[in-house]
Amino acid sequence: MEPFGESALEREGARAAAHGADWRANPFLQRNNMPQASGESLADWSRRHDAWQRGFEGYFQHAADPARRGR
Repeated sequence: MEPFGESALEREGARAAAHGADWRANPFLQRNNMPQASGESLADWSRRHDAWQRGFEGYFQHAADPARRGR
């Protein structure tokens, strides 16, 4: 996967968090997006899953940053 694709997935994860979704909203946890159904390698699936998750978790880290409070 190209880095741009991972960046887009991170943005999608952050957007989901901003809209109140929980971690189970990760689209790579859906059965049809699992490697067994999609045919992609486990390594590729894992990179895509993890990119979305980084964005999701990063949203909360960013929001909790004391330096950003009050802005």
